[in-house]
Amino acid sequence: MHTWMDFAFSVLTFSLRSALFTHGAIHGSGEVFLAAANRKTTAEFIARERLSAIIRTNDAEVARKAMRAAVDGGFRIVEFTLTTPGALTLVGEFVNNKNLVVGAGTVMTVDQVREAKAAGAHFVVSPICDPEVVAEAAACGLISTIFRATLRQTLATWRSTFRTPASRV
Repeated sequence: MHTWMDFAFSVLTFSLRSALFTHGAIHGSGEVFLAAANRKTTAEFIARERLSAIIRTNDAEVARKAMRAAVDGGFRIVEFTLTTPGALTLVGEFVNNKNLVVGAGTVMTVDQVREAKAAGAHFVVSPICDPEVVAEAAACGLISTIFRATLRQTLATWRSTFRTPASRV
């Protein structure tokens, strides 16, 4: 049986990014995030921490340094957009820090979902609502979120999430 949490896997960023500006403090739980975490554990971690650092730049070294500064400042959820050169390499580097949940942003294709998973990402963020991307993320054990969501896109994501077999959630 699907629950609200199942739906949240697909639209979590939509609501969390809105909350970023209304809840300015880092929760600071200090809990270690396990690399073998599943989607539910990842979603719970994101919901608890409520604040993420997102890097979009045209320079991989600037991205690396900026994200290190963000992590040193207390961020525990980090995202590198695929528009950043070497973004997947950076995902792979930062995922080695077991205190972080690391994601890939601007994911627009099924192949990019697979590449993000291979790099070690825990979640993917997309500016579009593509049911194939959502389904592939679920198949890979990743949370798939959309950012620029209209009500129609949110409904389409919800519908595609609930069409995903329970064994893949």
